[in-house]
Amino acid sequence: MTDAQPPQAALPKTHSPWIGVILSLLIPGAGQFLSGSRAVGIKWFISLSVLNLFVVWLCASSWIPGLLPGLSGIAVFLAAWLAMLRNSYRAIPRLKISAWLILVLVVVILAILPEVKIPTWLLPFFQAFKVPTDSMAPTVLAGDRVLVDKCYYWFAKPRLGDIVAVQMGAFSPEYPQSVIYLKRIVGMPGDKIEIFGRTLHRNEGSVNETFARYSDPDSIHEHYGPFTLPQDHYFLMGDNRDKSRDSRWWGPVHQSRIVGRLSKNYWPLYRAGLVHESTH
Repeated sequence: MTDAQPPQAALPKTHSPWIGVILSLLIPGAGQFLSGSRAVGIKWFISLSVLNLFVVWLCASSWIPGLLPGLSGIAVFLAAWLAMLRNSYRAIPRLKISAWLILVLVVVILAILPEVKIPTWLLPFFQAFKVPTDSMAPTVLAGDRVLVDKCYYWFAKPRLGDIVAVQMGAFSPEYPQSVIYLKRIVGMPGDKIEIFGRTLHRNEGSVNETFARYSDPDSIHEHYGPFTLPQDHYFLMGDNRDKSRDSRWWGPVHQSRIVGRLSKNYWPLYRAGLVHESTH
């Protein structure tokens, strides 16, 4: 008579490893976390979140010239993201309905969170917008999508030649508060500004503005000034002089009205890259 075989413990039911990959697509590190490697999952989530913010800064900052560093950062982020997905291919214990509901809730919160948080923590640093007019042509064209570095002037003063973003609603009620135009700084605080026809004079000397364009050969250019800029005020003009409403209409602009410094064009691609300023 043979001894009876001891009953074998039933193996725990698990989901397919592909479920771990799918969940990690929704929440970075979720596959590792639910498979039991909680520390690994948390590290992936934090690392990719921080790397994502760094890449955004790399792409948008005026301190980093051109698009190549940003594109390199995007490539590094994608490589890390793919490595995380590969590492999340592992069996996950069967989840109860309550666990699935919690996962859905977390995904919804993460989807809504950027809409809530961007105005409070990202917009003080950078802003993307579509250029509404050709007032800065040919430097920047209507329809170009650009990035404005809103923290650049936290560490530096505006300079001659900088292209800055100005909220138009601050100067005329005909413009909504949300409308932002780009203009070039052509006069600094304390400068004496005078315009004769198509020639800008600053501190009694004429300025050679190689970037300025006059699209209407028959336009009449009136005399402006002389005017001495008060402290912390700047004289702004569009490069496309016949199609620009600027300090010739509004007067000088206080530094507090400057939203930020134009950083880069990012669309269309054939015009993408750093916008080079022309110093005087």
